[in-house]
Order: sequence, then structure tokens, then C-alpha cells
Amino acid sequence: MRAIKIYEVLSFERGKDPKTAMGIGQVQILADLWKKFEKEYGSNLANPQKTPDGSFLRVYAGKGVMRCFDKIKKIFGTKWFKWSENFTDLPHVYFKIKPEFDDIFNKAYTLIINSTNESVSFQREKEPYKSLEIGKYAPHIVKFKDYDGEVQTIKVQNNAFKLFDMAVRIEFKEDPDIGVMGDVYVDGQKSSINLFKMVPFDYEFKSEGYGMPIAKDEEDLKRLKEEHSYWTAMSGDYSRESKDPFSAAAQLILFTY
Repeated sequence: MRAIKIYEVLSFERGKDPKTAMGIGQVQILADLWKKFEKEYGSNLANPQKTPDGSFLRVYAGKGVMRCFDKIKKIFGTKWFKWSENFTDLPHVYFKIKPEFDDIFNKAYTLIINSTNESVSFQREKEPYKSLEIGKYAPHIVKFKDYDGEVQTIKVQNNAFKLFDMAVRIEFKEDPDIGVMGDVYVDGQKSSINLFKMVPFDYEFKSEGYGMPIAKDEEDLKRLKEEHSYWTAMSGDYSRESKDPFSAAAQLILFTY
């Protein structure tokens, strides 16, 4: 087998300092490991944080602390962290980043965020299924706060997303009496959670006193109804609301599972 030389795997301009180029190579390596971790553990659950004691990779672990440690060690290895200085502050685990990799972690994190944003192609003011058939949502990113007030992020694709180690999928349907709704599946099993799209009545936009703007015409009425609609996820006595159905479902899953 032919040996691969270092200049064949590094992507840098000829005039650039070799140490800088080597740093770029490590950023990409770390970003690739990070993406693998997100794919197996959950999207955007880890981010670098500076503290008086140094820089740490903070990972949302919930109740799965040991699983979090195992995944980090399996995917990242021991190169990047000072394992003797890791600590747990539930629901998070903090992995001490070696000082020489501090800048590389920040650049890798920025690289991942930028690549994620570039892959999202939809107008934020519109529901993402507008460009596709009803009930089929375009790939998009959803941010929401969990019951601890922490911001979580999920990547929706083909009406499905990863939530920690859970695979969540929503099947949308339209009932002639109820309207648009959805069944929520967790790890392939239908859950007790149901989604309902809450759409205001026409008369709320045709008369003052309902707190809604007055529709100018039928086209404006259609727009206003969509603009003021929202989704409710329900399971027993519990419910969560959001403009995005996947956000409502994810919030209730974290609260009830």
C-alpha cells in the first residue's frame, strides 16, 4: 500500500504557515468526531464552555451519566480531555478540555454550527411543510427549552428526529372533524402522545372583540389563520404548546419519559 504523505491529506494554501494548516486539519478531525457523537447521542447536546478552572465540553446527560461518559470516550478517545478533571453537575457532565485544544474546540463548534445552518433551507416565518405535500415537513432545526430551562436542539428530517438516545417519528393525518393531527412514535412504538393543530375560527378574524386582526379578504383570512395557529402535544393531564409540532412533541417527551 502506498504511504499517504501529510501534504496529501491537509487542505491549505501554499503560502500558509504549516502550523496553522495543521490546526485546520485538527479542527476538521474534531468536527467529524463531534458529528459522529451527535448522530449517536443526540444533536447539539454538547458545547464548549469557559470557566475559571479552564475550558470544558458541557454535555447534557440527563439521567444517563454513565452512557454519556462511555459515548464520549468511545468516540473522542482520551486525546482531547483531562479525564482526571471531568465532573458531573446533573443534568450535565463536564469534560475538561486540554489547554492546547481549547481554540480547536471553539473552531470545530463554530464549523458544525455553520454547516448545520447552511443545510437548513426553509423560510422561518412559514411552516416548513409549505414547500412539500401536506404532512411532509422539510428538514429543519428546532430549538426549545426543556423542563430545566436548558435550550435543546433537534434536527428534523423525514418527520423524525433524535432526542438523546430516543428515535422519534411523527405520522401526520387529517381528520374531517378534528383537523390536522399527528401520532408520535418513540423507538418504533406508538406513544400516548397525540398532536393537534389548533387553528382559530374564521369569525375570530371578521369581528372585533376576539383580540385578532381583522382579515381584509379571503386570502388575508387564510394567512392570518395560519399565522395564529399552533400545535398542542397532549398525553393524559400533560400538554405542551409550540408553533412547531416537533418542538411540542419533544418537550412533552422529555417531561413524561
